[in-house]
Amino acid sequence: MFYTPATWVFAYNIFVYLVDIFPFRAYNVKEYEVNLKGQKMSCYIIAYDLNHADTTDYKELFSAIKRYPKWAHISESVWAVVPQQGVGAAAIRDNLKRFMDKDDRLFVVKSGIESAWHNSMCTNEWLKENL
Repeated sequence: MFYTPATWVFAYNIFVYLVDIFPFRAYNVKEYEVNLKGQKMSCYIIAYDLNHADTTDYKELFSAIKRYPKWAHISESVWAVVPQQGVGAAAIRDNLKRFMDKDDRLFVVKSGIESAWHNSMCTNEWLKENL
């Protein structure tokens, strides 16, 4: 299927709206997790569109996400991971896209300062401790 530039702009605007209503850090919780060197551990949000979920087995993709030291399945197509120190968004993207079809979509972003959620698939405790 071919998408016009206007379609991509619309999709981007929807994503920006979702980021605004689902920010990435909880109120009144531990400020951040600290590694052995005293540096902040980063949490990354992974969102994807799997265009061939009915015909492609994505078990390897899900296993790759679960290999990060800490992970949570937040909603059907959104996960959060806390990778090893020094691993950034591009490295996560490059790792995961190996298990996806070429026309699947993948978005990885470092979590921010504030978050709120409702009915997540993972526990509230995981989100409070890691976002």
